[in-house]
Amino acid sequence: MWIEIFKTGTWTSSQGKTTSYNKDDLDAIVAKFDPANEPPVTVGHPETDTAPAFGWMKALKRVGEVLVGDFEFVPEFLELLKKGVYKNRSIGLRNGAIAHVAFLGGAAPAVKGLESIKFSADEAETAYYETNLEKENEMEKEAQERIAKLAENAKMKADFAASQEEIKSMKAEKAKMETEKREREVDAFCDSLVKNGQLTPAVADSVKATMHGLCADEKNFEKGGVVEQLKETYSKLPKLEHLESNKANKQSAKKESQEDAPSYYGLPVNAERLVLHERAKEIEKEEKISYSEAVKKAIREG
Repeated sequence: MWIEIFKTGTWTSSQGKTTSYNKDDLDAIVAKFDPANEPPVTVGHPETDTAPAFGWMKALKRVGEVLVGDFEFVPEFLELLKKGVYKNRSIGLRNGAIAHVAFLGGAAPAVKGLESIKFSADEAETAYYETNLEKENEMEKEAQERIAKLAENAKMKADFAASQEEIKSMKAEKAKMETEKREREVDAFCDSLVKNGQLTPAVADSVKATMHGLCADEKNFEKGGVVEQLKETYSKLPKLEHLESNKANKQSAKKESQEDAPSYYGLPVNAERLVLHERAKEIEKEEKISYSEAVKKAIREG
């Protein structure tokens, strides 16, 4: 049974001695506690060591600003405590260690409430205050459990939010890839129309732009959807005659150009450069100079 027995503060003994206690002082008292020499529970401060013990303090610790002891009482004395016969406590310190814990009856404490402190004789400090440590410990435990649960819920919410963001990002990336795939299909279709002579490149670019605007929504690419209808319509376009005519003319002109072009050992060459070469060879032979000098002279002749 854990009960508060002392706390930090500045207290004045019955001999008029004032002493201040902080957490370090309380820790020093705890450090001197010897489980092999359990301080006895007494009624009032005993004058001799032969006074009867009504219980024993089994353990001691500091909880914040307060010293608390774990007590084991004889059944008869425990009943008196339950009836409120002994409400106030007083510790007796000897050489900085707790020598006994006295429970007081009718003696009024020097200060009411938790700050009610009094020192016993022989320099043994005695503390008086009411407490319900078990209830406070239970409340503290419940508070810690609530805090832990809130922290766990907050982490779960944060993890859930992060996973949702990740899923959202993955869906966006997948949608982007699907859109780009549909755009490539549209481009291939329009390029085939240009190759077949059904669309000019400029018109094909316009068709691509229009159909790209439909690529973000997969429903447009479903069977019987708008994209399928557009493909069917454009596929029925006749070949453009002027495109075929231009193509034929270009091929004919290219062939004629190749036939009329000068050649050297069967290979097409630039006509002006061929004339310059032939003149340089003549000068090289006539004047017996190098080919490079002959080329320079041929260029000067114009």
